[in-house]
Parts: sequence; structure tokens; C-alpha cells
Amino acid sequence: MSSLRKYKGKDGKTIYYARYRYHGRRQEISLGKITKKQALDVLSQIDYAILMDTNPIEVRKGRLKRGDKPVSIQNAWNGYIDHLISNDLNSTKTLLSKEQVFSTLPARVTDLPIKIVRVEDLESWFSQYRIGKASATANRAIRYLRHFFNYCIERNLCKSDPTKLIPKIPEHKKVRSRALSDEQISYLMEHTDNNSRFYRALVLGIYFGLRSVEIINLKCSEIDLESKSLMVTSQMSKTNTQRIVPAPSDEVFSIVEEWKKEDHWLVVPYQMYDSMSKQFAKVRDENGWSKDLTFRSTRHSYIIRLLNQGVPQALVARLAGHSTPTTTDKYYSIFGAADLRKAVSNLS
Repeated sequence: MSSLRKYKGKDGKTIYYARYRYHGRRQEISLGKITKKQALDVLSQIDYAILMDTNPIEVRKGRLKRGDKPVSIQNAWNGYIDHLISNDLNSTKTLLSKEQVFSTLPARVTDLPIKIVRVEDLESWFSQYRIGKASATANRAIRYLRHFFNYCIERNLCKSDPTKLIPKIPEHKKVRSRALSDEQISYLMEHTDNNSRFYRALVLGIYFGLRSVEIINLKCSEIDLESKSLMVTSQMSKTNTQRIVPAPSDEVFSIVEEWKKEDHWLVVPYQMYDSMSKQFAKVRDENGWSKDLTFRSTRHSYIIRLLNQGVPQALVARLAGHSTPTTTDKYYSIFGAADLRKAVSNLS
């Protein structure tokens, strides 16, 4: 709520003063030429006065003693908000959100002395507050109160935080798909110069599922003409494993085959994969696609299409270079109800 400031007097000695906010107005009190410890003691008294809704000037007059009467939750909250505002700790939006949450607390709770508030008092309120609200919204309210009680504990207004005993509500976050649609893949392949490095990167991401770091390190010598596949070596693999990735069709491999004939060292001579990401983001933004899509979405699309076609999870993990099938399992979480219905439609 209050903050300690200082400046040098004409004689070179330090003069302390307190800056605080009382009833919405910023004010200052000179503390004089005292030690820092003494200044901090006065600062503590000023904070207590504000919590008691008493003008801090009474502290300087010696009319206020700590413990004259208990601090209510309402008064402590007012001091907490003043503290946040004075020190610019929260945005206006967050402050309004906190005030909205606090306003839902019944008067029988906010009028209680903060030292005797029980977890039962807050549980009763929370059981009503959470009705009709998303789990994340309800949990945010408890998080706000927890920060408030920590503030009070730091200032010896109470000894414990009753919100710690209120369990967090499990949050079921909807996982957004970062895979490209068939239409988006077609657009990229049709509208990208097939003589460009970016086109090569797209082919390797969409049709072979290579990671960005694997794309920029792929050598022409690692294109196997006999097996019509790519050899992804351990030196450039995230999991330090070597894998063979076959071309999905002769048509796709015919594109890759031409690159080997050029007799260059690297297939995609990018110095860093940020260049691919920036080019992808440019196309994405020009077409108004979701910001969730990144160059990595080319690899996501490869994995999702394999899973959609019923390829066993262990085999998908092998093709994608995942260390375990468990890593591949996360891609199942993006399937919605329509995907699941389609998957079982052939069982009837």
C-alpha cells in the first residue's frame, strides 16, 4: 500500500518519506531524519492505518496503535487493491476482474475479522460461485483470493491462507489442431515456386514428416534412389536415432529424385529454419489462416493423415522419429466427435 522513499538533505543526511494512497488519492508524509529501520516501522503503521480506514496522519500524531480493533476482510481487501494500484502491479482489466470476484463474497464473510475467517466460509461461497462457470474461470477466482491472503500473511494480518484447502477444479482444455487441411496443402503446393528452397521444405515436411532441423540438414546423398526413401541420420535427428522414411508415392519421389541429380551437398540450403517459419507465416497471414498454424504444421499434417488412415501407432512413431509411441499418442487428442464417429462407422 505504502512505499518508502528518500532524498538527501542539504547537510547530506538521508531524509525518509512515505508515499501512500488513501481513499483513492496519492499522498506523502515526511518521516524526517531517522534510521531505515525506524522508517520501516512507521511504514508498517501507515499500512495498518489504511487497512483500518483511518487517515495515516494519525500515525504521526501518535493516536493509532496496532491492535486497537481487528481488521475485517473488507478493509484488508481495500488495502490490497490500493497496494496493487500504487505499485502498478496489475492491469486495469485484471483489477476489475479481481474486484468483480470479491463483490460476489457475501457480507457475512467480508465483515469477518481476517484473522478468524475459516475455510468453511469460503467453501460455502465457492460452491455457489462456480455454478455455470468454466473450470478455468472458477480456479482464477481462487487464485485471486490466494494472492490476497498471501499479501495479508506478509503483513501479519492473518497467519494462514484458507483457500489452500479448496481443491482446484480439473480443467479440460480443448486441444486445437495444428494440422493443415487438404485445401491448405493444395494451396501451398500450387502457389509456391517449385524451384524455391521453400517448396522443397514444404515437400519434406508434408510428405515425409521431417522436422525443421532435419530438413535443413538433409544431404542429397541421403536420398536413396533404389528404395525411393530418405535416410534421416542420427546427427540431425531430435531423438538421436536413424530412420528410413519412404516416399508416399512415385509422383512425390520423382520430385525428390530431381534434387539429387543437381549434385549439391544439402537438399535445402537454408542456414537456419527461422527462414522457413517466416515464409510460412507470411503465406498464412496473407490467406487469413489460423495463427495456430506454423511451419511445424506440415509435420503435424503428415502424422495426422497416417493416423486417420489407420496406420498402427507404433509404425507412425517409427516413421515420425518419435522416441516412444507415447509421444505419438498426443496427436489422438485433437480428434473430435466427428472423427471418432467416422472411425467406427465401418464396424456396423
